[in-house]
Amino acid sequence: MEVASRIVVMNKGRIEQVGTPEAVYDKPASPFVSSFIGNVNVFHGRLQGETLDTGAWQLPIRPPGSDEAGDDTPFAAYIRPHDFELLKTTDEKLPGCRVKFIQPMGSVYRLEVVPEHAASDGLPNVIDVELPRRDFRALDLAVGERVYLRPTETHWFEAGENAAPQI
Repeated sequence: MEVASRIVVMNKGRIEQVGTPEAVYDKPASPFVSSFIGNVNVFHGRLQGETLDTGAWQLPIRPPGSDEAGDDTPFAAYIRPHDFELLKTTDEKLPGCRVKFIQPMGSVYRLEVVPEHAASDGLPNVIDVELPRRDFRALDLAVGERVYLRPTETHWFEAGENAAPQI
């Protein structure tokens, strides 16, 4: 992606998306493209008013383009590891997670956190998070510590959606 001015993402011989590397990364056209182009955490749930309800986690943003979708419409939120804000305390309705693993990687720290409600169908068993070194040090985190995750950027897809190719 570093040397190309345009890329083509194909899935089983079908073009999923064509665009600049930045456009494909920032606005993936399908769940496949989102997963193919980089690490991503997937949260499954149903629309409930202005939230995506996973059963344990209410994402407080209605997905763009979901105006026609009624309550109980299944959606999936695709969130990259660096698109979370990590909090030690919160007044929001965010479920708690426990830090399972910490890996310093120079300017970034990679963490694995386990939702306290991991048995919920909508939450992954382990959530990958990346924090800038400065943020990690400010939080002074340790394995086993309770934290809360707030998504800062999310890619939304209706469940079962195979978006039309973006060429």
